[in-house]
Amino acid sequence: MARKKEGRTEEARRIALNFLQHRFGPLDATFTARVNSLELEQLEAVTTALFDAKELADIMPLLEE
Repeated sequence: MARKKEGRTEEARRIALNFLQHRFGPLDATFTARVNSLELEQLEAVTTALFDAKELADIMPLLEE
């Protein structure tokens, strides 16, 4: 079961980074590393927040949780 969640988390990271880059352009290494450290639930929140985010700074509070 843990392996399955790990796979879902990796896929969610890939999707979140893809959406973030598409929306806001190239991401710096520090931001990318922070996204890569998020758990599945946090990644889901980031991806959902993209619908309302006007700028990358709108996403930052989700990376600090």
